[in-house]
Amino acid sequence: GWRVTVVPPDAGGHVDAGRMLDAVGPKTALVAAMHVNNEIGTILDVAALACAVKEKNSRAAVHDAAHNQQQNVDEQQGREAIARHGQSYGVSGPAQAAGIGALKSEEYLPSTYRLVVEEREFLMTGLAGLPLKVYPSRTNFLLFHCAFPLLADKLKRYGIKVRDCSEFYSLDSLYHRIAVSTHENNRYLLQALGEILS
Repeated sequence: GWRVTVVPPDAGGHVDAGRMLDAVGPKTALVAAMHVNNEIGTILDVAALACAVKEKNSRAAVHDAAHNQQQNVDEQQGREAIARHGQSYGVSGPAQAAGIGALKSEEYLPSTYRLVVEEREFLMTGLAGLPLKVYPSRTNFLLFHCAFPLLADKLKRYGIKVRDCSEFYSLDSLYHRIAVSTHENNRYLLQALGEILS
């Protein structure tokens, strides 16, 4: 018998932490939020939200669903909240090992960060000139909506795989997610999209 209150994102996919905090009341047991939104890459400061929630309701647990961890709650309270409300997805062991290995490299983080920032901007600029809607992101992928049906299938003919977002909550097969890649790959993607959509 839990009542669930959903705070929807705005048209750009951003969740307003203030609106989330407004929804917290004396009976709130758990606030679930995502630090990085998996669909479009928006970022929410879950740690700051957790501090504000604790000031308003010291018994409420804040769960960062994207990282599968509790913020600013004691360990026992966090375990109980997760047990009551279910566990979020996990990351595979090989993926974790690869991530840990990459983080140990002194050059990896700065060079990857520069690549993602520069190439994300390049992709966003190129996509803006095409008949589709691109959603801003601060991560290594972009979400876009294209009214052209079967776009993912057409891109496969170019050897390009994009993620069809029809399985994502409230999205459909006209939404696609693409990874920010090397300049050569990003240029090829934009060229293919230009040919398909012209």
